Amino acid sequence: MSRIIPANDLSIMVEPAEKDRIISSVLLKGSAALTLKDEETIMPEADTGYAFRYQNNPAKFSLKAGTEVLTFGISLPTNLYAQYLGDEIPDAVRCWIDQASSEHHLKTFSAPNELRAIFMGAETAALVGPLRRAYFEGAALMYASLVANEIAKQDGDHLSSEIAHLTRHEIDAVQAAYEELKRNLGNPPTLSQLARGVGLTEKRINHAFKAQFGTTVFEALRKERLEHAKRLLEETDLVPKEIAWASGYRHVSNFSNAFRRQFGCSPAKYKNHLKN
Repeated sequence: MSRIIPANDLSIMVEPAEKDRIISSVLLKGSAALTLKDEETIMPEADTGYAFRYQNNPAKFSLKAGTEVLTFGISLPTNLYAQYLGDEIPDAVRCWIDQASSEHHLKTFSAPNELRAIFMGAETAALVGPLRRAYFEGAALMYASLVANEIAKQDGDHLSSEIAHLTRHEIDAVQAAYEELKRNLGNPPTLSQLARGVGLTEKRINHAFKAQFGTTVFEALRKERLEHAKRLLEETDLVPKEIAWASGYRHVSNFSNAFRRQFGCSPAKYKNHLKN
């Protein structure tokens, strides 16, 4: 949590010592302007946030004299962010972990109530030493998850009216893409590969998926993987680790967490329930 009331107009440069990080902040009170390397400037309002990938591309905050500014934010190494979200990272923020990209990929979002709960917890946590550090590390990762989810929701919500009327080509293309995903749950094509294979742009295929199936490509893949895993638990004697791999999850912990969120219990508990 950061609170500042500058006596004079103030510019603050953001240049972390460690390059390649995900930087995000929510403005709780006041106003500020954020300018990135290409002179793109945003002016978030209270209860809105931003996030971007820092890759040796300094950002500048501009604050007005006498204006109280209250913010809460995080700065995470990109590799830690990717490792934490693993297979569950939404399409809307995959650009942040694309090693071939040198762009900042600035995203803005409305702060959900859950983020405010993190702020309040951080303010009132009466912890010291290693316990305090552990608490804030956990809060940072929770913040990162909520921000990714909020950006993904907004990416799916901001659809143009034209997608309500898909062409026959788009309907057929999306169905073909869906079947391709189901055939390759263990090693699915990237969004760009999938879009190129059916003759659509990345943006259009995601929007067309939303119009036809009520979900993005990423969400469709996640649901198919979990339904496949559920069938394997019901019909085979494979252990959860084997089922995770067969369903396209590289890490069993990510698989277990995703399964629990989808079905309300862990894979092991679901398997035991089937036996009883």
